Amino acid sequence: MLDNSILDLTDISKSYDKKVVLDKVNVTVQANDCIGLLGRNGAGKTTLIKIILGLLGASSGEIKYFGGASLNNDVKKKTGFYIGQEYLPEELTGLQYLQFINYLYNGKARQSDENLLNLFEYFFEERESSKKMISGYSFGMKQKTGICAALVNQPQLLILDEPFSGLDAFSCRRLIEFINKYKQRATVVISSHDLTFIEKICDRLLILEKSRVVYNDTLVNFTTSGKSTLEDSLFTLLRPQDTSDEKINWLV
Repeated sequence: MLDNSILDLTDISKSYDKKVVLDKVNVTVQANDCIGLLGRNGAGKTTLIKIILGLLGASSGEIKYFGGASLNNDVKKKTGFYIGQEYLPEELTGLQYLQFINYLYNGKARQSDENLLNLFEYFFEERESSKKMISGYSFGMKQKTGICAALVNQPQLLILDEPFSGLDAFSCRRLIEFINKYKQRATVVISSHDLTFIEKICDRLLILEKSRVVYNDTLVNFTTSGKSTLEDSLFTLLRPQDTSDEKINWLV
């Protein structure tokens, strides 16, 4: 299904030594899908994202982008992503970092500084922080700066890994409002453990368990047309084998 697809993953597998992290993942993502990537810690979510972005090689399998292209500069220019704060250069100010990302993506056709400041102000509520060194930012401020950087090139494919982590309640609400608007013009993939936020944003779910895809369909179907919460449905699917307190009765 490459005609209108944004991503087409075929038999994507990844192993480290003898440990299988991803096992034959097959997924097609269509234009304007908003997908929640879910799973337990260690299920392979971040590994899958890094493989899609070309930051990590797959052990086997193939990915096609935007209707059939291989990963190339044109594909990269259409993609925005946030996958962690370790990529932020702390020797720059917030605005300098956005300017740097802007230049990498857009060259001479880059966004104006006013547009970058407006983007910064949307998530920070003020512009003054844009002049401060990233090294002095809080965890949440770095998170918002990374999200801003992911949006500089107006991506057709936006991928966010745990974007709500470290954000205050107001910032989370701003991000939810933004994504709900932005998904009308782009494809969005969000990996998050914050199920309440996923319910407010995503229309489809991709769930990984033990390195394999165990669900790939709509949020509505997963929650039985809203008769169950996402948390309850996910727990039923990924129910721990032993949830008794007997092993820790020395504590409780």
